[in-house]
Amino acid sequence: MIDTDVDCLLETLKHLIDCNYPSYISKSPWILKERDRFELLYTELSSLRTFLSYSEETRYTVSKVKALVIRIRDVASKVEDMVDSFVSSFAVKNTQDFDQNPCLDLDGIMQEIQAIKGEMEFANHEAPNVLKDEGSSSRVNIAVPKEDKIVGFDAETREILDTLVGDQKKLDVISIVGMGGLGKTTLAKRAYYDSYVTYHFYIRGWVTVSQTYQKLDLLLSLCNSLSIEPGAGEKNIGKLCELIYKRLKGKRYLIVIDDIWSPEAWNEIRICFPDDNLGSRILVTSRLMNVASNIKPDSPIHRLRFLTVEESWDLLRHKVFAEDGTCPTNLQETGKQIAERCRGLPLAILVISGLLAKTEKSVEFWTQLLDSIGSYIASESEQCMNTLSLSYNHLPQHLKSCFLYFGAFKEDFEINVRKLMWLWVAEGFVKAGTEIVAEEYLVDLIDRNLVMVDQKRSDGAVKVCRVHDLLHDLCLKKSKEEKFLCEIKVDPFLGPGFSTNTMVRRSFIHNHVLGYVFSKPFSPSTRSFLFFLPAGFAYAFTKENMSFIYSAFQHIRVLELKSVVAPILPTEIGQLVQLRYLSLNTQEPVIPESISNLWNLQTLVVYVMTCPVAIDFQVCKENSLSNLRHICIWPSFSLRYPVASPKVQTISNLRLPFGRQPVLEMAPNLKKLACVVSQQQYGSVPFPPLDTLVHLEKLKIHIDNDLSLGFFPEQARFTCLNRLPHTLKKVTFSNCYLPWKDLSEFGRLPKLEILKLLRGSFQGPRWVPNDGV
Repeated sequence: MIDTDVDCLLETLKHLIDCNYPSYISKSPWILKERDRFELLYTELSSLRTFLSYSEETRYTVSKVKALVIRIRDVASKVEDMVDSFVSSFAVKNTQDFDQNPCLDLDGIMQEIQAIKGEMEFANHEAPNVLKDEGSSSRVNIAVPKEDKIVGFDAETREILDTLVGDQKKLDVISIVGMGGLGKTTLAKRAYYDSYVTYHFYIRGWVTVSQTYQKLDLLLSLCNSLSIEPGAGEKNIGKLCELIYKRLKGKRYLIVIDDIWSPEAWNEIRICFPDDNLGSRILVTSRLMNVASNIKPDSPIHRLRFLTVEESWDLLRHKVFAEDGTCPTNLQETGKQIAERCRGLPLAILVISGLLAKTEKSVEFWTQLLDSIGSYIASESEQCMNTLSLSYNHLPQHLKSCFLYFGAFKEDFEINVRKLMWLWVAEGFVKAGTEIVAEEYLVDLIDRNLVMVDQKRSDGAVKVCRVHDLLHDLCLKKSKEEKFLCEIKVDPFLGPGFSTNTMVRRSFIHNHVLGYVFSKPFSPSTRSFLFFLPAGFAYAFTKENMSFIYSAFQHIRVLELKSVVAPILPTEIGQLVQLRYLSLNTQEPVIPESISNLWNLQTLVVYVMTCPVAIDFQVCKENSLSNLRHICIWPSFSLRYPVASPKVQTISNLRLPFGRQPVLEMAPNLKKLACVVSQQQYGSVPFPPLDTLVHLEKLKIHIDNDLSLGFFPEQARFTCLNRLPHTLKKVTFSNCYLPWKDLSEFGRLPKLEILKLLRGSFQGPRWVPNDGV
């Protein structure tokens, strides 16, 4: 359990106190009887949560605070198990059938909470002193780093050098931004030691800031780099700033500020740098995009790329064979594969080359290392992991949860961002209904160079992302330390390789999932079970296989089983009343009515192998799917009853008949709709009037042309194009065969930004646009 999990527990208790569950739960006499104790639990746990917030800095440096954090999370896990079990009992069993009145046994829990609160008071007094002792040594690096062998970044170097020695006379700041270990400092050194740069600038200085620093130490480091020797009475902040300013005044200078983590660090020293219109420059390196942009918004920012495979091999062989970089012929193929496995990260190449340089140069050893590069770096190279860990430690708590979640995906897995957002919301990292906040979190991680963008959407938003292999290893390492994620490793002969009694709330598995199922797991503390395989791969389950879900995970909230093909969706799915996210793959086009019992469900994703699905139960009848926000069913589905919910935001692949759309008229907050419109017998396809959807932003229309009716697709025509909501920002057509003149209708949509025309969208020899279109 982590801090955000405690937030989820508090939210659950708040719902129980405020009677926000379905009426047959909230108004149950047993729930009402326990409301006072729910309020007491909420109050006590809120005070513990406050301590967690205050401990975000000290928990990594003060052992007593760290121990308290662990105890708070453990007691919160116990409370969550108890409350979920208590609430679930009313949903899966008629309360009249209970042999005895259910009750919450909180005596032991309350004693433990009081003990923790007593230790919190002691830690609040002691922690600042301990932190001061442990953090007293400065992290400011005084020495200018030596110039190492540099490979790659030739174009980037030329661009930076051109900016440094360019014609601009005003003082300018140039920033180099990239993930840890990518070579920012190396590139800065190349520019710093360039012969023309040393000639161009009268004076040069270098200071490394790092995450923790003292302003006095930072200024002393800068003085040392600039050959300033302050006297005994001059070692105060004001005097040092004056000495530095005078040293640089009237001279063309270059100052490198390496590894800066916050705009505040820049604000501490910016007063030291005079601008005499002499062409002086400041070169900054940082892992954080927002730091670089805040230092000087209009200054150039160089976002560092990964090395190419050729550059990686060039760096590796020069480090391993230091004399001339010549690699024996029999090692070249394996060596190139090793370089490629480092995924273009110079830090990883340096770690591996350090090992190869000191060990036997044999094909056997190099092949063995090739198969275990990731594990070697993660386990043996403390320097490498410590370097990457700095980025993790610098994250705010809410981003730590989001970042660690990438560990559940396979290495190099292409992650669909929309699905990732839904998962984050279901996990409680982001409040339900605020996916835009989840997108902001992802952008923040991208700007911190912890997540890479693989694909973008037509509107510029991120569509597919992934993390570097080493950062994936870091996610797993930190997840183990934080008890955040647990990987289930199954030996085909020995069974699962983890204890089912673990308190880890999230489990994931990548291989031998059937072996895990056959072991009959039982893990009531698990809240998330994730099984991902690359696209095109899936395990076939029987109905009996699927039953493991209900026996193993009684209080599951997130269930990702797209990579499993089940013959049917069993009716028992309705027993998992804590589910918030459900993704399944089935052969049978029937969704059981019992799924309407899942009042917590936020996201429903179903892949059906055969024909379209017909849903015969209501979305948000009382006590039925009242929190559902996203419905995505492939290949398509139809609704018998209206979607009577203001919370539904996404509906994908809904089959719509012609004429009025009563199934959508009671979903006023729908933002995204992808629909399949049925064609009438005589070829006319009345455009579904959607103007009642006053918040709709994205619309996708596909015509289901039935050639068996004796007409051709090009005979299809839309009518009522003027019945589109004016809130639309993106419209996508496919298989519609509209005449080009109808395109003019879209000029009436004031907010339309993207019109996407896929195969068969329009027909005719050419498009003659009208004014304004």
